Amino acid sequence: MVPGNKAWQPSHAAKPYMPVVCSDIYRPFPISIEFSGVPDYKTFMLAAQKQSRPQGSPFEDVGDNPGPGAPILEISPGDNSHEPVQTRITLDNDTEMLRVDTVGDIVVPNTRYKAVLHLEGEQKHVYLTTGNKIG
Repeated sequence: MVPGNKAWQPSHAAKPYMPVVCSDIYRPFPISIEFSGVPDYKTFMLAAQKQSRPQGSPFEDVGDNPGPGAPILEISPGDNSHEPVQTRITLDNDTEMLRVDTVGDIVVPNTRYKAVLHLEGEQKHVYLTTGNKIG
C-alpha cells in the first residue's frame, strides 16, 4: 500500500443471507433472505436448527411436518394492490437452503421486499431479495 492512501473499502457492508427455494411453484429467478446483521442471522439459524431436529433424534429431519414452533416469514408487497404473504419457513438440511411454502404472487425479479421473521417470542426484520430472471 502506498503511504497516505486508504485501504480499499467496499461501497456497502456485506450482510449475511440465505438462498430460498419455494415449495409451491418454480420461479425463474433466485430468491434469498438478507439479514440486517450477523446477530439476527445467528438467532434465526439457531431457531431453524432447533425446529428441524425433533427431541431425541439429533439427525432426523422433520421435512414437511415442522410442527407448531416453525418460524413464519411475512412478506410485505412492493405495492398496495396485494396483501402481505405469510408462509412457513424451514431449513433444508440436504441443500443448506431455506424452504418456504410459497411467496404468493407478489414477487418479481430484481426486487427487494421488506419482510418479518416471526420466531418463538421475537421478530426479526429482514429483506427478501430476488435476482435476475434466468433464461
